[in-house]
Amino acid sequence: MHNYWRSMLLSLYSDPKNMRKPRHSSSSRAKSRTKSRVRKKTSLPPRGTSISPNSGYPVRLRRRKVRRKHTFRKRLRSLLFLLIVLWFIFAIVAKPVGYFLRAVQYSFIGWVRTEYLWIKPQTLADEKFQETRDLIDDLNSPGIQALIAAFRQDGQLWCTLESSQQCVQDLKRRLSLIYQDLSRAGINPASDPHAVINTLDLYQSGSRGGSRRFPQEYIAAKEQGKNSLEALVRGRLRVLNNDSPLDTPSFRKQCPPQQRKSDCLIIQQRDRVRAIQAILQPYLQPEFIQPTEGELSQGFHLYHEGIDLANKIGTPIIAAAEGEVIFSGWDEWGLGKLVKIRHKDGSTTVYGHNRELLVQKGEWVKQGQEIAKMGSSGNSTGPHLHFEIRIQGKAIDPETLVKDANNQ
Repeated sequence: MHNYWRSMLLSLYSDPKNMRKPRHSSSSRAKSRTKSRVRKKTSLPPRGTSISPNSGYPVRLRRRKVRRKHTFRKRLRSLLFLLIVLWFIFAIVAKPVGYFLRAVQYSFIGWVRTEYLWIKPQTLADEKFQETRDLIDDLNSPGIQALIAAFRQDGQLWCTLESSQQCVQDLKRRLSLIYQDLSRAGINPASDPHAVINTLDLYQSGSRGGSRRFPQEYIAAKEQGKNSLEALVRGRLRVLNNDSPLDTPSFRKQCPPQQRKSDCLIIQQRDRVRAIQAILQPYLQPEFIQPTEGELSQGFHLYHEGIDLANKIGTPIIAAAEGEVIFSGWDEWGLGKLVKIRHKDGSTTVYGHNRELLVQKGEWVKQGQEIAKMGSSGNSTGPHLHFEIRIQGKAIDPETLVKDANNQ
């Protein structure tokens, strides 16, 4: 036994490689493992593989390819995330930047043409401005057709530029400036298209400086009690008679020699306003709906410029058409608590004898929006609604208009 251990120690010290040999190398299982390992190590590995230094087994060389794939996917995800962020930023900033650049462009053109006014970008972004711009969007729009009809009325061309399309583009540029002038004077251009088209007409026929005073003159005439037609005519006359001789020599040439120039100008401007109203009326007249539920207690006649719909107190009253509230308060002429709404075509609707008013002056209401509660205020014998429709200052039988609107 002693000789055995001694021989083992001598063999280990003499050959260090033998230390890696298995302790029980004499067993069949250990020999088979050693042979298999040696066989795998000595055999040539397949192409694209290498031998692991730890286990000795072949390993495929795919780490670099896998690393490249992961890097590409990371870059692709980062690029997609960046594109999404840029798209959101563009969606938020695109419209304001576009409005700002367009305002700068219009303002620069105006300064070159001595129309000194900075056009505000928020004006171009206003929804009501977009509604106003629809009036002159193309040559077939009601606004352009109204201008053509007005100039044909006087035997003149409506545009002094080379082509009609150039004239439309010029009017589009001026519309933002006109919109600001009308808004500054307290006029809602979206609800008063006649003021818009008449101002554009004056820009074509009168001087630039005088035409920009039209909104103030128009409002001053309305505050004096003039109806829409006469207020438009009065405002145009004040602008055209700004200087002496007349601001528009072309109008003077059309007047007959035996007629006074002032009378001739009044007739011309009244015909011009009527021509614009005639062409705008079919396009802009709203479709009225019945303002409340109730029984017809009194109809339209010479001494009653509306209809009465009777029901119980508190019955909801709605706006017959979309428009701007121009009066909300107590009426001194017997209609009690009263609401007046002006619509896009310039027509007005009147709602009288209310118990409670739900809207205020200057508020924009939608068709069908509740504006009051039925009552019996003012000169009334019972709870009912007094409803009127006035077109160009003239009372129209509401039953005919509401019936036509409901049948369409």
